Amino acid sequence: VNAAPITIDVNSFSRYYGDFNPVFSATASGLKNGDSLADAMAGFDLASSAARASNVGSYAITASRNSGDVNANYSLTFNPGTLTINPTSVTLTLGNTSMVYGDALPDFRAFATLSGTYNGDTLASAYPGANFTALATSAYPVGTYAVQLGSGFSNPNYILTIGSLGNLSITKAPLTINANNVSRYYGDANPAFTVASATGWKNGDTLASIPGLVLTSSATAASNVGSYAIVPTGHVGNYEQV
Repeated sequence: VNAAPITIDVNSFSRYYGDFNPVFSATASGLKNGDSLADAMAGFDLASSAARASNVGSYAITASRNSGDVNANYSLTFNPGTLTINPTSVTLTLGNTSMVYGDALPDFRAFATLSGTYNGDTLASAYPGANFTALATSAYPVGTYAVQLGSGFSNPNYILTIGSLGNLSITKAPLTINANNVSRYYGDANPAFTVASATGWKNGDTLASIPGLVLTSSATAASNVGSYAIVPTGHVGNYEQV
C-alpha cells in the first residue's frame, strides 16, 4: 500500500502593517477515509517569515516541518500562499504653538502627535525627516499664522491623514522703557519727557519702530510739590511694556 498523493493549497491572506499575522489555513483535495486536513498535515505547520514589524509587501506562507510525527499515509505537495501586508492609516495632529516676536520659530514636531501607529512608532521614527513650515518668520509682527506640512512625510508602511494643523501665534515681546528724570517749578507746565533707555528690542527695532509711544505723568501745573512718576503709554506695536 503506497502513500496517497495529495496537493495542499495554502490560502493567501492580507493584513495591515503592525497587525499580528492571521491564523493561516489551507485546503486539500484527495483526502481518504474521512481524514481531515489536520490529519494529513500532521508534522507540519503553516508559517511566514513576516513578523508584526515587517514592512509592507508580500511574503510567502509555506509549510514547515515541526517536531511531530508525519502521516505516512499521504505524500504531500504544498502550493504556498501569500501574505500581503498593506499600509496602515495614521492620523497626524498638530496643536497650536506660540512664540515671542523676534524669537526663533518653535520646533513644530514637538507639538505633533501621530495616532494609529504600531510597533512603538512616533512621528520621529515613522517620519524622521518630517518638518513643518509656517507662513511667518521671526521678523513677522504679532498675529496668528497658519502652519503647513513641509517635506519628509513619506513612509510606505503608513497612509497619512491630516487631522488638524494648529496655528502659530506670535505674541508681544517684553520691552523695558526708562524715562529721563526731569524737574520743574510749581505752577509751570510739564517739560517734554524723553526716553533714557529701552531694553528688549528685537529685529533691529528702535524707538522709531513704536511711534505710538507717549510718556506721561499724573502731575499737572496745579500739582503740589513732590515727585511724580513718568510712565510710558500708548501703542507700542509688537512690544509689551514691563
